[in-house]
Amino acid sequence: MRSRSATSNDVARRAGVSRAAVSVVLNGSRSNVRVSEETRQRILAAATELGYSPDLAAQSLRRGQSRIVGYVRRSFSSIVYEQPIPYQIGTSLTRTAQKRGYHIIEVSAETHAFQDRKDLLQLLLSHRVDGVIFDWPSSESEVQQFVDEGLPVVQLIRPQFSIKTPCVTIDPSQGINEALDYLVHQGHRRIAFIGGGVSHPVDSSRLDNFVQASTRHKLAIPEEYLLPGTQYSLAEGYRLTNTLLALATPPTALFVASDILVLGVLRALYQARIRVPEEMSVISYDDTFAAYLSPPLTSVSQPFEEVAERAIALMIEGIMSNGTVQEAIHVVLPTHLTMRESTASPRRKM
Repeated sequence: MRSRSATSNDVARRAGVSRAAVSVVLNGSRSNVRVSEETRQRILAAATELGYSPDLAAQSLRRGQSRIVGYVRRSFSSIVYEQPIPYQIGTSLTRTAQKRGYHIIEVSAETHAFQDRKDLLQLLLSHRVDGVIFDWPSSESEVQQFVDEGLPVVQLIRPQFSIKTPCVTIDPSQGINEALDYLVHQGHRRIAFIGGGVSHPVDSSRLDNFVQASTRHKLAIPEEYLLPGTQYSLAEGYRLTNTLLALATPPTALFVASDILVLGVLRALYQARIRVPEEMSVISYDDTFAAYLSPPLTSVSQPFEEVAERAIALMIEGIMSNGTVQEAIHVVLPTHLTMRESTASPRRKM
């Protein structure tokens, strides 16, 4: 016959402590019981020896929580290869949440035919979510309706800053400065910017940081080299690259503000028989699939794994405080340059 599962009482007896101490360490319960680090380690060791697993369902019932968090991902494209960031964030959120005993339910306009944003609210409420994480919410009202319900909300990457919720964003300055330093060190002076729009402060900051870094190096960047674009798509990257190639004096290096755009950039260069990096150096932003292209692209890396970890930590803090933690905590994470094979010194036709 199969032996019974170990209980918290068994762990308490093995560790020589009270059941309340076990509950504090293993179940995260709130108590006046103080547990030293030595006692905590003894409890964890006893739980491991006995194969004890907390009953998450029972905990949820006692706390009135489902331990389910909604993830509303950005909805701007139904093309699979144009969605690397929401996929990567969703995967990281799921993995991180599971380590903390939570589960993620993911929704988007592509997977759910919402008549209006209230449908989104009702869907997630029907799943009894404990809170909601947004990646690039489409409007202030979309976020506000969840805040009004008293649910903890965390916004990522491109938040609606007017709604005061905890946010996790990424600062592009370090990575873009490193990218310009690297290109200038290789001898480039004609460096162009290709972007996907400036409708959100996050997007405009990429262009602003590029201009600031160029100014720091005393580069005379002509206006026609600054193409902020209108959308993140292969087609936009292709169009803007052809615009640059048609100039009387085209650039020798391109800084491309996303991996999605760079797909179109590489297509345009290939069709023009311009080799990377021998005839054109290319640096992308995101580093989602840049390493898998040909050649592997030097890219400004965004720390999506850490974004997920910080988001889940903020969400659990909000859940444990019964949704009262809604102050504007703003976590800002840095970027960095990952160097690969897509840049080289320019040919001497400067």
